Amino acid sequence: MSVPRSTRIRYYLGHLRSLLVPAPVYRSQLGDLLKEAAQDEVVQERADYYCRINEPFEPSDEAVPFHCRPWRGQSTYQLDLREILRYFPKHVRIEKRFGDNIENPPRPALVKSRPVGPAGSNGVLLKLNRIRHFHFVEDTQAYADKKNMLVWRGNASQPHRREFVGTFFDHPLCDVGHYYHRPVDKMPWKRGELTIPEQLAYKFILALEGNDVATNLKWVLSSNSLCIMPPCRYETWFMEGRLQPGIHYVEIAADGSDLEEKITYYIEHPDEAVTITRNANAWVEQFQNPHRERLISLEVLNRYLSFSGQL
Repeated sequence: MSVPRSTRIRYYLGHLRSLLVPAPVYRSQLGDLLKEAAQDEVVQERADYYCRINEPFEPSDEAVPFHCRPWRGQSTYQLDLREILRYFPKHVRIEKRFGDNIENPPRPALVKSRPVGPAGSNGVLLKLNRIRHFHFVEDTQAYADKKNMLVWRGNASQPHRREFVGTFFDHPLCDVGHYYHRPVDKMPWKRGELTIPEQLAYKFILALEGNDVATNLKWVLSSNSLCIMPPCRYETWFMEGRLQPGIHYVEIAADGSDLEEKITYYIEHPDEAVTITRNANAWVEQFQNPHRERLISLEVLNRYLSFSGQL
């Protein structure tokens, strides 16, 4: 999903304004914010999920003080991390893994994504690259008024996506296809781009993991369309590993062998479909309180720095 230009402008202007505030102003607020976080059960429970470290550790040689230099690349990761780190002493050392992380770091490290479950226990999740991954929609079209089809557009260069799109490209219940702004060799399953509003005209929207998580999952779960996806292998701040099949989304086999069966079932049982979409909308709501999101981020980073012996 390409981020609208207007959204990017607002994002960078917001960070530019924050640069005008002296760092000691933020650091002076940390104590009160952490006290507030300690009294909020939701903050503590989510912080437990994001940071599974429960014993002291020695930072590796890769842990160094962070200097925000967005002009050197991965600007949104740098700016999002700076937004939380500015509350802490500037000398603290961190180990970070920007980008689509799908491995468990050998030592605790700050990441955007990690494997679901114990396999990702050293990955400390923060809300990074949020401009791309935390985009939600206001869907005004009722489920009953949408097309009885499944839709997906994206980059199908990964083998598992290529196989899925190749299998269902011509299926009468599916409108799926490869669409990417960069050319990909030997890609016969191309279809024209569909905007998010155009995809919201379909009852079923496919969420397929790419290099790590499915980027469209957040806005799909905020819509009145039904999310269809295989089991999640990776997770982010969105806690994909906690999503429940039949409650928040409709789960299909990794190869899509039961896709037609699931689509047909929910076409014939619209009340069940609407219940799932409402549960999905409720899941999304927990990420739409900026103040609480900040408290959780501060609590997570405070735990990381405390267990590494720096606070």
